[in-house]
Amino acid sequence: MSTVSPVQGASPDNQVVMPLLDHLKELRNRLIKIAIALLIATVASLVFAKQAVVILISRWVTTCPRPSNRRGAINYMKVALICGVTLAMPVIVYQIGRFVTPGLSSKEKRYLWLLVPAPRCASLPG
Repeated sequence: MSTVSPVQGASPDNQVVMPLLDHLKELRNRLIKIAIALLIATVASLVFAKQAVVILISRWVTTCPRPSNRRGAINYMKVALICGVTLAMPVIVYQIGRFVTPGLSSKEKRYLWLLVPAPRCASLPG
């Protein structure tokens, strides 16, 4: 990340001015970090995908059949991806928050950091 000095006559929140290319570089870096976190979480979830599919099927079917159809591997990948997104959600929300934060006022920043734990809390009961 590049460091940018504050502009003379900047707002009271000490906001800095960055060129468009610096914003795009920072966005690219944040998206790469999100993609790496998602990849790691999905690969880790792939280990437990079979157990997750059995649990999901047992919720809807009284006798739990073995998922052995032609699309079984695709179903395991879908379950692993959904579990990966769920596990990587704190990193995703954090990276998005860190990218958006410099453009917010101090009052808006307070509201943002109060709302950051909301996705994790919302996913726990489900």
